[in-house]
Amino acid sequence: MKIIHITPHLGGGIGTVVLNWLKRECQENPDVQHTIACLEQNKNSMQEFLDIGMQIYDNMYMNQPALLGWIAESDIVLMHWWNHPTLFDIMVNLKLPPCRLILWNHVSALHPPYIHSNKLIEFSDRFIFTSPVSYEADEIKNLPEHLKEKLGVIWSSCGTEIFEGFVKKDHKGFNVGITGTVDYGKLHPDYVTMCAGVKIPDVHFIVCSGDSQERV
Repeated sequence: MKIIHITPHLGGGIGTVVLNWLKRECQENPDVQHTIACLEQNKNSMQEFLDIGMQIYDNMYMNQPALLGWIAESDIVLMHWWNHPTLFDIMVNLKLPPCRLILWNHVSALHPPYIHSNKLIEFSDRFIFTSPVSYEADEIKNLPEHLKEKLGVIWSSCGTEIFEGFVKKDHKGFNVGITGTVDYGKLHPDYVTMCAGVKIPDVHFIVCSGDSQERV
């Protein structure tokens, strides 16, 4: 079986989720061939994917004839979806060959611009949520029944193995840890105000992020 993954990139959380899933997938189903087509420059090290036998390609947005050929040859097309302009461009402006298309949704879609329209779900053969919370979106509640039949949930995470063996350290106060991208592209604009409103004695908010946190 041949599966092609189409994704804007494999940076940050999505790269970690997909890599950890494929590590197990390759062990359990070695006869399945996975090809990863990144539409833009990949943001994480490609070596980890190469080490587990993945075929991974960059900048496929600029090589659409090859991308269409791989889609036509694949048994399953797995599109890793979030609100990204290159994804929408190929979905709207490219005529995809006949294929079995699964959209793996990587956002909750509870708030714009990350919403699930009827046309988006119609575009796929199956539409997979990473959390059942997406069923609470108004757009999903109001879907016609024939589109609701396409929906499913597969919990996604980066795995918990890295936390095994951790030992809690004694400390003062009440610590709240935050990890991830700390800029207003993802961070709520009232985040600092909300933290200031937490009425817990001696509370500390510990933020672990990249360079962007210096600009917030």
